[in-house]
Amino acid sequence: METYRKELHTVSTPLSGYVQLILFNELIEEAQKDNILLKMEVRVGSFSYWGPGAGAIDESKYIQLIRIGHKETEIQDLKFGLNKLAEIAIKSIGNDDPKTASNTIYQVTDLLLYLEQRTTFSPYLMDNNHQVRLLLGVDNFEYHLYQGLGIIRHYSQKNHIIAALARLAESINE
Repeated sequence: METYRKELHTVSTPLSGYVQLILFNELIEEAQKDNILLKMEVRVGSFSYWGPGAGAIDESKYIQLIRIGHKETEIQDLKFGLNKLAEIAIKSIGNDDPKTASNTIYQVTDLLLYLEQRTTFSPYLMDNNHQVRLLLGVDNFEYHLYQGLGIIRHYSQKNHIIAALARLAESINE
């Protein structure tokens, strides 16, 4: 598909708001039918495509597979979910509620552990013929680690954050 990249087409979403849901399976199926490769620019709210079938694309069917809304959701936005947990921890520290702060920090740690053990941070999604059909901007584990615990570290008592980091370090692969 790289030879077709010079004929890149860019599509912006017609609505302003937050990307709430991307129907990945349907996008891959449509890209396979149309014989194209898609690249999602999720934070920007646009996507581009290229490939042998790029000249005959109905862009509206792809736009319909990306749900835009007025509010952020944590359904497919891990950063948003981690930020919500960090806010709870920071507010509980400010309100002298160390139990809630500690519990929330451990929840962030458990979520990061789950990510490390079960999630691949591959930017390439393939169709059932092992042809890459979708390129994603994917954040790595270190990025999520910072989003989950780095924000809290400025407001947290050191014992909470160090205990959480020690627990995480003991549980993950080197």
